Amino acid sequence: MSDARVVYRRQCSYNTKGNKIRVRRTPGGRYVAGHLKKHTRATRCPVTGMILNGLPVMRPAQLHTASKSSKTVTRVYGGHLSHRAVRDRIVRAFLCEEARVAKAQAKAHAAAEAKASKKQTKRA
Repeated sequence: MSDARVVYRRQCSYNTKGNKIRVRRTPGGRYVAGHLKKHTRATRCPVTGMILNGLPVMRPAQLHTASKSSKTVTRVYGGHLSHRAVRDRIVRAFLCEEARVAKAQAKAHAAAEAKASKKQTKRA
């Protein structure tokens, strides 16, 4: 709604992305420019792309002044990775550790068998 009776209320007189207005009608009947805040996007997990729940959607200036407890979730990688990404990391680490242990056991078993067969060849 373009209205010639409305002028910008700040110094900048250009229609930039940081100078958006919405025309408001006052109780006295005048039309004034109400400056709008920029929209922001919710924080997303860099791995899965999911929106991180429990975090406020704020501009960087407000995030800077917000408390740390409001910007995180009480979990490993809380506020940075989604629960699914954390679960996948835990499962992957567990499986890698299990594979490493199984490989070491197989190596020890093979060494024990080789030692036993060596003993038998000496006896014979």
